[in-house]
Amino acid sequence: MVTAFWNSSATRRVVSDQVETSTLHANVSCKAHEREQLEHMVRYIARPPVAIDRLHKRNDGLITYRLKKKYRDGTERLLFSPLELLEKLAALVPSTRRK
Repeated sequence: MVTAFWNSSATRRVVSDQVETSTLHANVSCKAHEREQLEHMVRYIARPPVAIDRLHKRNDGLITYRLKKKYRDGTERLLFSPLELLEKLAALVPSTRRK
């Protein structure tokens, strides 16, 4: 479902799209001369879903992912089989099917 409405100041149109549990908020823009903001937006859009430098393949074939911040219980790394990692990554991709 795509929704569009005017925000309280009525100066900008807010556009969002929700598919199942994923939400796209498209109310971000910048002018051509705002190079720093444009670069920030492009870097955000182009970044990968996982920091590749935190992935490590072990000799036994399992993959570890080093967390940016420790969990409260002290966990620093997550351990996955290659198939488990693919399942986790696939879950990040929003479905293109609409109800």
